[in-house]
Formats: sequence, structure tokens, C-alpha cells
Amino acid sequence: MNKILVISPHPDDMTLGCGGTISRFIEEGKEVWCVVLSWLDQGFNMAEIENSFLTLGLKRENLIIWNYPVRRFNEYRQEILEDFVKLRTKIAPELVLCHSTDDKHQDHEIARQEAYRAFKWNSIWGYELPWNTRHFKADIFVSLYRRNIERKIKALNCLESQRARQYYDPKRREANAIAMGEKVGQDFCEVFESISQII
Repeated sequence: MNKILVISPHPDDMTLGCGGTISRFIEEGKEVWCVVLSWLDQGFNMAEIENSFLTLGLKRENLIIWNYPVRRFNEYRQEILEDFVKLRTKIAPELVLCHSTDDKHQDHEIARQEAYRAFKWNSIWGYELPWNTRHFKADIFVSLYRRNIERKIKALNCLESQRARQYYDPKRREANAIAMGEKVGQDFCEVFESISQII
């Protein structure tokens, strides 16, 4: 799976959930795209968003930013689905990363549901934000190097408007990667739910 699309309802979701994995995929020469569904009215500015993604190694031309109203994705289901279908044609990803089926944030749920409709013939992995889940099912473990975790934390630090949030704490993000790695005998891991696997 060399062409990957990451769906991030808000500008920090993908970095928080799978920034280390994105860093590893880019190191391996995979073509990684990211689409952000919403960014205004959340305190972000565009410069910090772009800096964060570039820090992970993403190419600016592979970053797509929309602006659906935050916490109102349910009113725009059809439009989101149609935009995802256009991306399916444009990018033809082999793997799609989105939020897990256990994530309870309203925007995350809608984005994942419409992603499944648009990309159901593709492999789909669901990433976890631990503070939004209670019964996350870790099916896929991606082993990471320390440099991948450090790049993830550096990318989060670029989002200066959000750094007061508890889940931006570098120690928490590293501790989570260590705890997930311990489950499979690795130093660091990010974990995913297997929503769809097409081999």
C-alpha cells in the first residue's frame, strides 16, 4: 500500500492519532495525502497548520484543506461524501486512515461514516484518540522509531494556538506510544482498528 490518504476532520486529529505512522510512511517513500475537513472557528491559523504538516514530511501539494463548519458535519453529509468521492477519483488511495468506529466526537463520527461510504473498496484503518474512546479495538500495530515520535511531537508543537490542551503534552504522547509498543514487544507503536482490509 504505497498511496495513502489520511482524513483529519480538524487540523490536529491526524497528527495526534497517527503522526508517527505518517512520518514512518513518508520515510519509506510512500505517497501520503491529507485532507482536513474544517479549520476555522477553532483557534488555528493557516501558517501553523501548514508548518505542522510540513514538519511531518508531507508535501504542501498533498495537503487539501476544506472548511466545513465545526461540529455541524451532520448538516453536510452529502457534500462531504461527494468531496470524498472526488478524492477517490483524484488520488486512488490504496489505504485510507480515518477515526476509529469507537470515537464519539460528532465530527469524527460523520467523517468516518462518509469515508467508509466513499472508500469501502479500499483498505481503511481507524486511528485512536484515547480521550474520545472507551472500547477501542487495536487490530494493527505500526512499529515506530523514536525519531518518528519526536517528529510527531515537533509537529504538534507547531500548533501553538492549541498547546495548552492536556493531550498535547509530549510526555503523554510518548507514554502512549510506549504503552502500545509494549503490547507487541516494540519500543514505540501507534495502533489502528481494522475497518476494512483489501489485499
